[in-house]
Amino acid sequence: MSTVKGSRGCSPNRENLINSTLEHQQAAASSAKSAGLIRSRDDDLRFYLKLLAYGHDFSKKTRFVLALARHMANQEGGSYHVICSQAERDKLLPYRREFDIVPEILGDDSPETYGRAITNAASAGHSVIVVDSLTHAWTGETGILQTVHDLAENEFRGDTRRAWGVGTPLHRKLYSAIQRAQAHVLCTCRASKSIDTEYEDGGRRKRRVVTLRPTQRDDLEYEFNAKFRLQDGMAIFEGARSDCNGSVGKTFSNPDTNFELWNILCDYVEIPNLQADAAAIRNSRETAITALHDYAKTKYGNDAPMKTREVAMKYSAGRSERLEDLTDAQLEKLKKAVLT
Repeated sequence: MSTVKGSRGCSPNRENLINSTLEHQQAAASSAKSAGLIRSRDDDLRFYLKLLAYGHDFSKKTRFVLALARHMANQEGGSYHVICSQAERDKLLPYRREFDIVPEILGDDSPETYGRAITNAASAGHSVIVVDSLTHAWTGETGILQTVHDLAENEFRGDTRRAWGVGTPLHRKLYSAIQRAQAHVLCTCRASKSIDTEYEDGGRRKRRVVTLRPTQRDDLEYEFNAKFRLQDGMAIFEGARSDCNGSVGKTFSNPDTNFELWNILCDYVEIPNLQADAAAIRNSRETAITALHDYAKTKYGNDAPMKTREVAMKYSAGRSERLEDLTDAQLEKLKKAVLT
């Protein structure tokens, strides 16, 4: 326990007050930790993906994050949860069957509602959370722009500066919910766009939609550790907290089906490849069973089936007559006794 002793210029009364305060703080922290209110340092060291995918309409940003969320949840053996703003609900209908989702439809567009939904989804144990779309927390009917406008008109006599003094802390609650969520959070955001005219061979004009910047607060991108700009069926990896093995700055085609991109992001946040691990275990098990059958045929000839049944009954304590039905532990014990 930390205490203060004999500090120069520190009176005995002040020293006792400081020590009493330290004891109180440490006792409170100990009680909170034992009650599960404070996470351990090991839990806090877990690195979660906070991803922003922004693009103009029909740029496949929603399909990209849904496919990535499903992949990440499968890799971790967890589940993913989709939070959808009212304005995006019709867009998600075609994806319900394909991605097997029942999205949570937000009742309003306020940042507090978004933040509460993210916090609740993380508390429910979902390993990946999709938010589609963050734009409406900014421009929606009850988004922060409208909230600040109403505050300025009704409470501050048109003074928008004072209104933003109230609105900015409300908006930052959404950022805080994203950052504090003990889960991977994948967010989409609409973007402003421009129409460029390009000339093909032969002089034909071709219109091209160019994604500009997210339709959200200017500092939004700093709240994420990975950022993608979607355009022309491509995902441009614009930034991350590391170079992701040189992937930052690259352009990935078909991001909604690109396993290379998905696995780069899984490696970035150190998600173990459970499917690959399961395949390796399965292959190892099948190899062991094949080797045991070959050993029995070589040693017992025509009596091999009878001998393998006897051995299976012995190592399964009478529960199974087939090597294939042995548990991994039983099979490992048999393999060590026979093959080594």
